[in-house]
Amino acid sequence: MKECFSYSIKNLIKLQGGEYIALERLESTYKSCNLVSNLCVHATPDATQPIAIVVPHEGHLRAALPEEDPHTSLADLCAKPKVKALVLKECNASGKKSGFKGIEMLQAVVLTADEWTPESGLVTAAQKLQRKKIAQKFDAEIQVRFFNRCYLQIRLISQLTADPLCRTLTGHANEHVPVNQTISSQVACALRTIPAKLPIFLVS
Repeated sequence: MKECFSYSIKNLIKLQGGEYIALERLESTYKSCNLVSNLCVHATPDATQPIAIVVPHEGHLRAALPEEDPHTSLADLCAKPKVKALVLKECNASGKKSGFKGIEMLQAVVLTADEWTPESGLVTAAQKLQRKKIAQKFDAEIQVRFFNRCYLQIRLISQLTADPLCRTLTGHANEHVPVNQTISSQVACALRTIPAKLPIFLVS
């Protein structure tokens, strides 16, 4: 905790479990990954771990993917699940090497082929991240990453507790959700973290 407060207070985020993470500290380490050109770590108070919006280092990324067609655009590479998985794995390897705790490890990455420039408004002239603008620009992708994580958590809890979740749920995450009364408190908690207006498809 003391180490966290050596960083800017405004860049400290208190996660769901009550512990703080220092975004700048995480970024300084994850940027050391050779697949990363630029990166912004993002987290909200209802998250259990942060995610990162990453501009990949194109040359290093292509070198790590020799099987890919060299004519494939960087944007198309960024859209591939296996490429996202590779960047996530390598970033977390850097975090593990630096002794990061579990809550400091990335739960997912959003990849973008577009460089961040002062003209785009995503960084200042001094190349300082404009966090709010980055979060706004990539809001849809961020919500999907958090949603996918919640979905996997609910599936796991369902399998462990035998909760009857064989139905489709829609509507706002904070409104009443018509599920069986035996649903576990863990599942209910996970449901509340899912962004509003996203359809939820749960199968046992």
